[in-house]
Amino acid sequence: MAGPFRLRLYVEPESQKRRVELAAPIFEADFQNGLARAAANTCLEILGEKETLTGLEALATKIEDALSRYLGSILAPAQGNIACAEGCDHCCHQIVGATLPEVLVIYGKIRELPAEQRRERISRVQQSRARAEGLSPAQRYSEEHPCPLLQEGRCSVYSFRPLSCRGVHSLNAEACSSTLRDPARRRRFQEQGEGIPCYREPGLTVHAMSAGLQLGVSEVYGLDMSPVDLTLALAWLLSNPSAVSEWLSGHPLPARLRAGHHSADPKRAHVTGERSPK
Repeated sequence: MAGPFRLRLYVEPESQKRRVELAAPIFEADFQNGLARAAANTCLEILGEKETLTGLEALATKIEDALSRYLGSILAPAQGNIACAEGCDHCCHQIVGATLPEVLVIYGKIRELPAEQRRERISRVQQSRARAEGLSPAQRYSEEHPCPLLQEGRCSVYSFRPLSCRGVHSLNAEACSSTLRDPARRRRFQEQGEGIPCYREPGLTVHAMSAGLQLGVSEVYGLDMSPVDLTLALAWLLSNPSAVSEWLSGHPLPARLRAGHHSADPKRAHVTGERSPK
């Protein structure tokens, strides 16, 4: 792969295990750099010498579980202030950025469903893709564009949801609801940055662990880890039998699938490659 590289790969003298270190800090906060490094090393621990579909699914699951445990520990003292609850789906009506290994976990679970449920789920994903493709992030943030994995207001893939979904911890459910459903407030949110009160640490943690996952798989194994739109990427996998093998052989992901966190921070965009659809 062409540089610039963000990781340095080396072999531990005694154990002969491969390890990576950050070539330079990529975040201002030390704890984020530590989490990114740990996530990148988890890539080597799980994938070993060769990336496989099974290994990548296991890797995404490992990092997702690690993120949830870490957030559970740092947010334990503040649990009473978190407004998110079962059946609360206000944040599930927008573009969800994920890496392909995270999408592969959901793709595998859908393929394991009984035939009738599998057909229904695939149909829902494809219908959502048809409505969403080509729309801007602002247009996708709407009641008209629920995540296709929602069922009666509940996430049907909650236990294996992507990293970005795990980082949402609102302090005001009413603000979440009105920002989505009230056109005037949604416009202020999108145009003026009138945001929703939430804990900052989960978002910083997600950014760090996602960056480590992206860098570990892309720099060590040479796979395209550009963040993708969950709905579009899942529809692409479900309709293209050769999609996984093409990606594993080093083909870049289709540009139309790409998504990001829409951050204006040039440092983070430079590190992770995240971007917003045009």
